[in-house]
Amino acid sequence: YIVHAQTKEDDVFATAVMQATNLALVESNEDKKDSFQVIDRSNGQPKIGAIVEMKYKKNSQDRVYTKSFTTDRFGKIYFNKDRSTYRNIYFKIKHNDEEGYFGQYYINRDYNNKPNNDVNFRSFVFTDRSIYRPGQIVYYKGIITKSINDKTTVAPGMEINVALHNVNGEKLSSLQLETNEFGSIKGEFILPNDGLTGQYYIRLQSKDLGYDNTFFSVEEYKRPKFEANFKPVTQLFRVNDTVRVNGEAMAYAGSAITDAKVVYKVSRSVNYPSWYYWRRPYYTATTQEIVHGETQTNGKGEFSIDFKAIPDSKADKNNLPIFNYEITADITDINGETRTAVSTVQVGYHSMTANIMIDGNINKAKKSKEITIDTRNLNGEFVGASGNLKIYKLIPPKKPLRPRPWLAPDYQQISEGSFNSMFPNEPYNNEEQLQNWKLGKIVYETSFNTSTSKIITLEKIKKWESGKYIVELQSEDKFGQSVKAKTYTTVYDFDDKQIADNQLFTIETNKNSYQPNDKATVTFASAAKITITVDIEKEGQIVNTYLVQLNNSKSEIELDISESDLGGFVIHYSYAAFNYFQSRSRLISVPYPKTDLAIETTTFRDKLLPGQNETWSFKIKGPKGEKVAAELLASMYDASLDQFKPHNWYFNPQPDLTYYEDIYKNGSNSFGTVDFRMFNRFQRSPNYIHTVYEQFNWFGFYFGRSNMVMLRGAATINDLEESAELDEVVVTGYAASPEAADEEPMAKSIEEEVPFASTSKDKTSTTKTADVQIRTNLQETAFFFPQLQTDAEGNVSFNFVAPEALTQWKLQLLAHTKDLEHGVKQFETVTQKE
Repeated sequence: YIVHAQTKEDDVFATAVMQATNLALVESNEDKKDSFQVIDRSNGQPKIGAIVEMKYKKNSQDRVYTKSFTTDRFGKIYFNKDRSTYRNIYFKIKHNDEEGYFGQYYINRDYNNKPNNDVNFRSFVFTDRSIYRPGQIVYYKGIITKSINDKTTVAPGMEINVALHNVNGEKLSSLQLETNEFGSIKGEFILPNDGLTGQYYIRLQSKDLGYDNTFFSVEEYKRPKFEANFKPVTQLFRVNDTVRVNGEAMAYAGSAITDAKVVYKVSRSVNYPSWYYWRRPYYTATTQEIVHGETQTNGKGEFSIDFKAIPDSKADKNNLPIFNYEITADITDINGETRTAVSTVQVGYHSMTANIMIDGNINKAKKSKEITIDTRNLNGEFVGASGNLKIYKLIPPKKPLRPRPWLAPDYQQISEGSFNSMFPNEPYNNEEQLQNWKLGKIVYETSFNTSTSKIITLEKIKKWESGKYIVELQSEDKFGQSVKAKTYTTVYDFDDKQIADNQLFTIETNKNSYQPNDKATVTFASAAKITITVDIEKEGQIVNTYLVQLNNSKSEIELDISESDLGGFVIHYSYAAFNYFQSRSRLISVPYPKTDLAIETTTFRDKLLPGQNETWSFKIKGPKGEKVAAELLASMYDASLDQFKPHNWYFNPQPDLTYYEDIYKNGSNSFGTVDFRMFNRFQRSPNYIHTVYEQFNWFGFYFGRSNMVMLRGAATINDLEESAELDEVVVTGYAASPEAADEEPMAKSIEEEVPFASTSKDKTSTTKTADVQIRTNLQETAFFFPQLQTDAEGNVSFNFVAPEALTQWKLQLLAHTKDLEHGVKQFETVTQKE
């Protein structure tokens, strides 16, 4: 058919082409074949024995080929792929007195994807930190893994070339190393004193591995001495109040930064509660600076910033807007070092928010169910509050409704009665949407006081009607402003024979995840009379197909879970109802056993004296708490360097073995909407010329993120405060044997499991002072032990001398076994004088 629409006054008209048929065609793409299912578009019933005539062109030929099929008991035909591509595919389908024409389709060729039985190698490199100065030593550890048929282990006895490259990719030095029984290597590189700064990298390379790069920064920087932070805001404020935020500047060693200059600014933006967007598009407001100023820290390193919480007058207070006031403070100490602290204070016409936490699905078979109420100020700090909580049963539509094919009009031209008679299963005014359902009877009501208890226990819910409910909370803040919260939940019973609330379709599984020898029960339900086509996908193939018949009822299928299902598999389900089609997939999760190692502390101190001899010990346990033989990497560096570039180890050697679907169902050529084509268009308004202004040519120079000024190429310049001199650079390393003196100066292979020792000559004064001891060990990496191994009980220990730099330190531990069970853990400690 052709649909023609024309205006009464202008010579403007539009046309669209449509087809009237009870048939529909659903395409499913597999690796070796494509299948096409013929169904009834009103209820999803497969059409058995339908005659399908397929016309197509092959590769780049213009010849039209024809092929005929007859649908099987699932209403499907199958087209086996070969080395050719098939295009301009059209189908003519005939079933009894019904005909349908569908196209255009395209079928890709068979790529003959063979299982990958090759051995795949990967490398992981861990350095002692992420940023260095020229002339310092980079310590590293590498772990090489190999994977065969989804089985991944370490790769012992493998020859690896390790090379250091500068910012321009030039090789500066290299080593030839062999992996140990745990598949690991270790080594160090001395950075050049007079080379380029920027992004350097370590490259691991071999015939089997190929190559992998690990990047780090080399910069001329001043070692940070302090950090600045804002304290949490615990007071209650509302708009137009004077807000005070408190901050502090503290040295990493724990002492206060006094008499430091503090320059600040306060900017405002607006947000709305989540329920505000249920019927509205998301709102994004511009940020506006409302105040700026200057102050200084006191004798305790503390400072305060006061500002008036001026609201945005355009924001309607009835919608409970929340104004975000972002305070940015730059703190500069007497030596010129600057640190920045940022905090956000949230203020509104109300001073409190409430949240209701309840499961989205509640099983009536359980005797009781808990609701948690959380009341906090706008800055996330808990405040006690009292109020009322009510639960209503929502009134659903009187019959199953399909989703609207387009938005409901603002002004209806058809009466509701006429609409319902012509389209009995389509919504008139979006009444199929949950947020538009009207409130029914109250099934539960109680008062609460979060100062005494945050938990409300629901009892005797067995008598509740299955279906959708809304939980509403009403309270007040200390200023008498109303505070509301809403959430939805569903009450169900597995013994229900029918679906609640006249819903068109639901799917449920009896568990969220499964283990081998479990049985997965999948329940389908509908208030309409429809047929669900269920396809089970494993290893990229459909291994089984079910037809589930529903008529205001529920139906189950049971699936046995075996060892071969580890990683999971996918259920594809599709149905048609009232000229509407839906196709979805659900993963049946069958996770592999966990491979996480537990790293437990036996001896560790979070405060150290400078120069103190320390022995720390840890215990490594397997995923089930068992004893394991593992190798441990232990390293500790100056945490203040995270101000420039954070340093964290990530180790995930096992590939993601979660199953991902390969097959997709598509009914878009049979369902959906079409656009009108307009002729003799209305007169358009004249276009305005876009004004282009002159701009600077930066020649590749731009300001990037993280306070970095970026130049074209790889080199970087830190946007740091100018300083007349840098801290003393103390080059440190492993204690070396006498034979190491003749080695290449730019590269070293670590031969002993020993802590650092200074390799630079002391330049301190030899004047003897009874009361003052000159600090010499100011290294930024306290130690780097790459290949510690556990004893028979899983214990490992090491000793070191605490550096004399007064600062905070980050300890990182990484343990792994030969089967690549692994674990990573971090601790913090500080060196400070008594």
